[in-house]
Amino acid sequence: MHVRTTINVASFWARVDRRGPDECWPWLGYVNPEGYGRFLVGSRTDESVTIKQAQLVAYELMVGPIPKGKALDHLCHNADLSCPGGVGCLHRRCVNPRHLAPATWRENTLRGRTRPAANAAKTHCDRGHPFDKANTYSPPRGKRECRACRLLNQRRRTKERRAVLCT
Repeated sequence: MHVRTTINVASFWARVDRRGPDECWPWLGYVNPEGYGRFLVGSRTDESVTIKQAQLVAYELMVGPIPKGKALDHLCHNADLSCPGGVGCLHRRCVNPRHLAPATWRENTLRGRTRPAANAAKTHCDRGHPFDKANTYSPPRGKRECRACRLLNQRRRTKERRAVLCT
């Protein structure tokens, strides 16, 4: 059952520093410990109150609903190479819909400057073998591995086991 929630639009926009159309619009209201703005949506009288991320409210007000299975990615963060990211990232407070794009969690993660994004961008393993179709092993629920290194490791372990058995 879909419950229609009411948004006090004037109250919402009063908590946004709307600068130029291409600049970040920082959220001036409550910010959660992860650095994202939060806004109460609904009515206390009919107990339909819920808390939503401020960027979601702004996007839905100005653009429309976010497609199912997608989250909003802050494109302004991805473009600012000087931003260290993390909880202190000021881009997390940006609610400018021009800076927000629906993306899957995977797309959002890989666009950023995270450890998973850095690993996904690697073209070679630590020993210099290429991550190409023939040399890459991808287990069902794990990180990709270099087939050449797997083979070297298997041979090393087999050799060690034989040495233990022979002594």
